[in-house]
Amino acid sequence: MADDANAIKMDCEAALAEAIPALEAAKEALNAITKNDITEIKTVKSPHVDVIMVMTGVCILMNVTPISKMDPTTQKKVQDWWEPTKTLMNDSEFLKNLLFYKKEELTEKQIKALQPLLSDPKFDKKHLLGINKVAANMAAWVIAMESFYRVNLIVKPKQAQLAIAMG
Repeated sequence: MADDANAIKMDCEAALAEAIPALEAAKEALNAITKNDITEIKTVKSPHVDVIMVMTGVCILMNVTPISKMDPTTQKKVQDWWEPTKTLMNDSEFLKNLLFYKKEELTEKQIKALQPLLSDPKFDKKHLLGINKVAANMAAWVIAMESFYRVNLIVKPKQAQLAIAMG
């Protein structure tokens, strides 16, 4: 039984090791963002479409709801993520909330909502660095959270097995 428990434990550690570099990179990316950076990005009147895309991802992970409003050019209702983004960034604890995000509580619904964004080739830190460094760093965080979710789907059941095996 001890061998089984050890094998499960090593399996868990190996799976988690896959996500750790992304999580560390995300932490570094967030630490590179200053309060002035946040102030600068939220005061932009008409942000770049790629910045909005990234911040939409942040909003999804933070359980922020878009505002439904009329697009004056198409006369159709659209989801506006920028106003809720600015509200989210107005929280003085915004960066801290991202750093200490409860990634273990991510839901399948959130991950599914992220997929159209993450499948866009422009949702890439290198691409975004040429547009806005804050958005690039936020993108790294979003990508890391999604990566952790995927690894955790594998690790969680193994951790449960480990708890039983060590019983």
